[in-house]
Amino acid sequence: MTDAEPRRQRLGCPSCGGSVRRRRRSALQRWLLRDPSLARYRCAAAACAWTGLLTRDLGPDAAAAVQLPRPWPLRTRRSLVPLMLAGAAVLAAHWGSAQAPVADVPVGARLFAAGEAFDGEALPLAHPLLVPASLQVPANAGGEAPSPRLAALTLRRFCAWGRPGRMPYRGTVDEALRAAQLPAGVRAQIGAAIAAGRPHDRLSIGNDAIRALSGTRTFEADGFAMTYGRTLCLGTRVNFRPGHVEPASLYEAFDDSGRRYSVMVPDTCGNVSVLKARGERGLPRLAGGGTRLAAADPLDPGPADPRVMHAVLSGKPNEVPTPGTLALAGVALAAAVFAARPKPNRPKARERAGALTPSRPSR
Repeated sequence: MTDAEPRRQRLGCPSCGGSVRRRRRSALQRWLLRDPSLARYRCAAAACAWTGLLTRDLGPDAAAAVQLPRPWPLRTRRSLVPLMLAGAAVLAAHWGSAQAPVADVPVGARLFAAGEAFDGEALPLAHPLLVPASLQVPANAGGEAPSPRLAALTLRRFCAWGRPGRMPYRGTVDEALRAAQLPAGVRAQIGAAIAAGRPHDRLSIGNDAIRALSGTRTFEADGFAMTYGRTLCLGTRVNFRPGHVEPASLYEAFDDSGRRYSVMVPDTCGNVSVLKARGERGLPRLAGGGTRLAAADPLDPGPADPRVMHAVLSGKPNEVPTPGTLALAGVALAAAVFAARPKPNRPKARERAGALTPSRPSR
């Protein structure tokens, strides 16, 4: 007489004790939990909303026939670690760039928030553009004499151009170019091109650079001379809100020595501006018709980088690592520690297989 087969255990709801019904799991759930003895159920009672995993009774025959999935080889699993670290680094960098606040923009010795406008500060009395013409280097014999300093436009420096159209220029093109000390021939060429509406190119003005739409020219977004109202401001910096751009027209002309001058006229405000090409130190030190000044560049109002002045005055460099940089450094350090960890000495495959094979008892 054979023993009776054991009856399978009846599953019940852990919440109310009622009967349960099996639910089909998604492909992701089956991949994450590959144990065949677990299944997802829900309570059959309408008043009970329980759902979850329960251990089901497979029976001896079904349990013996279950083939558990083979795990990935150890070498494959180890090779996934650098990929996971690289993915974490990319996510950390993206999170840091998205969460990091917009840094203040240095203009001269001041810091301004993005989108903030500043009308600049007065030039020092010893600035070359304020020195009377009689005290400057005279022209060569037969050359053009320095033009007298007429107070046509007020001269200032270190302006932040944050809100286009806030203060349009109210002077003429010749007044702006004369105040910027451009040669007479260059003033005539650019003035005629502006009057005829014949720009050499179109520009896109951004915080990082001023770029020609043709892709042939790129200008600095700081350190240029810009007019507004009845003022010419030296060392102006673009300080728009993040992502904001402005269109403008570009006019260019050459002097007798072959030097190229670039003038920008924005569409919004018409503020005539003398640009500096990227990588160019500055415009020549001109006074009137071409006489070089004895002192600083009139279109180079201060240090080459305003951050240098800010660091000297405040005693603190203006460089702070962003959260993304710190996270990247931590991930890189963790990867280096993982790669340099000591590896234990493992027996060879045959020795390990022999050690795991049970020895047969002697008869």
